[in-house]
Amino acid sequence: MIPLKLRLQNFLSYRDGSELDLTGVHVACLCGDNGHGKSALLDAMTWALWGCARGRRYGQGGNSADELVYQGESDMEVSLDFLADGMTYRVLRKHSKGGRSRHSHSLLDLQAHTGTSFRSVSEATMLATERRLEKLLRMSYETFVNSAFLLQGQADKFTTSQPAKRKETLAEILGLSLYVQLEEKCRYRTREVDGKAEHLAMELGRVEEDLVRLHDHREARATNQLTFDALTPEVEDAKSKLEEGSRRLKELEEQRHQAVRLEVNIKRADEDLFHLEKQVGLSSQRVQGFRKILSHRLEIEQGIRDYNDSQISIDRFTDMQSRYNELVREQLELQSQIVQARTALEMAITFIEERIARDLSPKLGCLADLQGTLATTLDGLDEVETREQMLQGDRDSVLAISTEIDRAKLENERLLDEMRLLRQRLDLMGRHEATCPLCGTTLGPDGFEHLAKEIEIEGGILRDQYEGNLRKQGTLGIRLKDMKEALTEKEGNQSKTRQDLLALRGRLEREVIEGNKANEEFSSATTQISRLKEELAHEEFGQELKQQLVKLEKGLYSMDYDPGKFQETRLLARALERFVGEEKRLQEAESGLPDEEASLNSINTMLQARRTDKSDAVASFKAIEMELLDFPVVEEEVKLLEQTYQKLEADWRFIQGQIDFHLLREKELEDAGERKNSLGKEAARIQAEKEIYVLLSEAFGKRGIQALLIEAAIPELEATANGLLGRLTSDRLHLTLQTQRLNRRGDATETLEILIADELGTRSYELFSGGEAFRISFALRVALAKLLASRAGAPMRALFLDEGFGTQDATGRERLIDAVHSIQEDFDLMIVITHIDELKEAFPVRIEVAKREESGSAFNLVWN
Repeated sequence: MIPLKLRLQNFLSYRDGSELDLTGVHVACLCGDNGHGKSALLDAMTWALWGCARGRRYGQGGNSADELVYQGESDMEVSLDFLADGMTYRVLRKHSKGGRSRHSHSLLDLQAHTGTSFRSVSEATMLATERRLEKLLRMSYETFVNSAFLLQGQADKFTTSQPAKRKETLAEILGLSLYVQLEEKCRYRTREVDGKAEHLAMELGRVEEDLVRLHDHREARATNQLTFDALTPEVEDAKSKLEEGSRRLKELEEQRHQAVRLEVNIKRADEDLFHLEKQVGLSSQRVQGFRKILSHRLEIEQGIRDYNDSQISIDRFTDMQSRYNELVREQLELQSQIVQARTALEMAITFIEERIARDLSPKLGCLADLQGTLATTLDGLDEVETREQMLQGDRDSVLAISTEIDRAKLENERLLDEMRLLRQRLDLMGRHEATCPLCGTTLGPDGFEHLAKEIEIEGGILRDQYEGNLRKQGTLGIRLKDMKEALTEKEGNQSKTRQDLLALRGRLEREVIEGNKANEEFSSATTQISRLKEELAHEEFGQELKQQLVKLEKGLYSMDYDPGKFQETRLLARALERFVGEEKRLQEAESGLPDEEASLNSINTMLQARRTDKSDAVASFKAIEMELLDFPVVEEEVKLLEQTYQKLEADWRFIQGQIDFHLLREKELEDAGERKNSLGKEAARIQAEKEIYVLLSEAFGKRGIQALLIEAAIPELEATANGLLGRLTSDRLHLTLQTQRLNRRGDATETLEILIADELGTRSYELFSGGEAFRISFALRVALAKLLASRAGAPMRALFLDEGFGTQDATGRERLIDAVHSIQEDFDLMIVITHIDELKEAFPVRIEVAKREESGSAFNLVWN
């Protein structure tokens, strides 16, 4: 979540409608005197988003939001435009105080930007809209003030929280809601298992009903058994005939397979004969080759001796070439450095000329126009101040009419009291015997009537005065409303004009300063260009390099090295290289000829044996072919026998199946008790399954996987916090987060303890106080904010620091400022609140807050 624009009216110390535009702001300082409304701006943001401010809830389920309304006003309103998940949203929260004739009322509206305007995406109720808003922000107010918002006076809110509360905050930052959902799914599965248990109970009821049909199954089984006994001999006879025919067919099939194998062997013998004959030819060629190489022995040995002599010459030339090439490389390097020196001069001249043309000349050209525009802007600010004084008369008139209305209201209250007293006197005179109010004597009927008329006349006078005051209030109220609306419109226009002129003045002043600097740089740059061009013209660069080059070239000329002769020797050696291979082949021939001759004899023997095997296989194949002539007749007989047997067997097996079915049903019904036991075991299995889901619920709970993920995030949190703490304390303090500790029984319990190590040893955070405690809390809170900003899909990339500098000495404040600057790239927006004047200039943008008695707090955006 990145705040973009904040609008507030009648909120805390801010009375008039104001708008804070943070577009384009990255790091800003919110400054002003204590009590002038700095923290109130951030309270307005949190009240708009969560309904919380100053660490408390206001509205439903919390304190009355009446406490936040500007004193003397009845309505307040806060609107915040913010960026989340790449979209722009606007949240609008209003509140009206209750009175004698009305109840207090609050309104919340969430809107999304459609590209041209904002469209409401609020839910049906205010509570549902708050839930949607919190889901969009993906964090609660408690997590926000424990991480991204260092609330005034509560920088140690996370460190002083209970360990369990610290873990809850860290869990929300890490987005562990997925495991909460998994835990709920496991609980749902547990309820499903309970339903299966109920189904088993119903099945037991059905088993008891089946016991009634036991007698029917027994009679059907007896009838089927008679049929089965009569059919069994026929099946056995058909089976015997089929087995005899199958045996004969199997024998013929084996002979057919044997024929196939013999045919394959004959083909394989032909292939083997082909390969063996080929091997005989190849082996004969190798024997002839070996004998040919051995005939050139003397020529090969002489070639090897000449090749070795040429290699000796090459080695001698190579040693000289290494030194020669080294000197040549040094020569080229020196020449390159001299060229680089010249190029550096030329580039320096070009760079300065480009800077004059690109940066300095344009600024010098528009300096006079900027100065004139700045003077006009200052005159405009003076006119704004004059109009501001003129508005004071309108405010005085509004105050006078408001005072007159209040005076009429007080007068009517007094008149009402007097009329009630007259009514009471009249009622008392009617209930009792009338007496004179002056002398106390009893009045007669005439006296009573006379006194009653006087009271009525007096009451009529009071009533006329009361009604006159009411009419006066109505007239003045209409006039007061018109005057307020006109005044509000004038003040809004005045405020916008002032803001625009102040922003323009700041920009023009910066550009004028830059123009003056450009004028000074222009004179220096032209002088520098002249000096560099003179050096280039007189070749005053690289003098030492040129001297080294002359000395090196003399060394090259003095070397006795002939590259042509070296090349000639290498060509000769390359021509003689073939004798190296010839020598190897000569050695192979000497050692391989006896083995190759023996191998040739062996292959010839194998060739003759394979020819004999082929002749035997051909004879066996022809004998089997004669016997296979009866195979089709036997095969057809077996098919007919198999069909007869299959039909009889199918009938036999069907009757057997019926018997088995009835027998099985009898067994099932007779063993109903065992069935009940089986169902009981199934119930036990279901109970075990339920226990597994209960165990998974615990695993996905806060003490399971969530605790492991928190454990995995601890090192990153520690590293970030210790990096900041090291800068704040000169590496004197180091913190460690402990996620488990032993209780009194010696068992490990989940926690999030903070241990601090310094030169005195390791101690708990609670033993530190003052500035050190604040620096520890500050480092850990910023680390939490960075963790929140870096997690995947996290919408919160803003950091608000609402205290800290006042508790530090000068060195501590300087380190805090350095720490703030070191982390600014991790956030899209950072706002630091301080009332210390010397710290304002450390930030590029200032939001200056001031408070006026007549109109409340106001702010001004200043760019340094």
